[in-house]
Amino acid sequence: MLKRVDRAVGIVEDAISIGCLVVIILIVSSQVFFRYVLGFSLVWVDEVVANLLVLMVMFGAPAVTRRYLHTDLRLLVDSLPPRIGRAVRAIAGMIGLFFLCVFVYSAAKYTFDARGMVTTVLKVPMPYAYSTMFVGSVLMLYEYVKTVPRMLGIEKR
Repeated sequence: MLKRVDRAVGIVEDAISIGCLVVIILIVSSQVFFRYVLGFSLVWVDEVVANLLVLMVMFGAPAVTRRYLHTDLRLLVDSLPPRIGRAVRAIAGMIGLFFLCVFVYSAAKYTFDARGMVTTVLKVPMPYAYSTMFVGSVLMLYEYVKTVPRMLGIEKR
């Protein structure tokens, strides 16, 4: 059951991040056409693209974490004696977990504090736009916690 849920989370992360990229490409391409061929701009494009970019990153970062594709200092850590390497990985893991916990808290607070605010052009409530940070930070924390055994060398790479 948990594997099925985990697989579904991965599919959603991929679908949303890829979908956002495709929509961004289409919207920006249409804006170029409207601006340079038809001679006028679509006012809402910047706002939509900025929010889609944040959404893409907030779902793309967990997807990258799931696949162990984030940059790390593996060459340096692997050159250390095994005991020190494990200690360095553990410390780095704790720092990462701390950062993500702060990120979850900050994103929730930021979303909550945006009540009553709306976006400039489309008048979308800002908590909707900001909630992508909260959801993304929770997904990153979820994916990061799953990488801890591998990071500590308990699970093979």
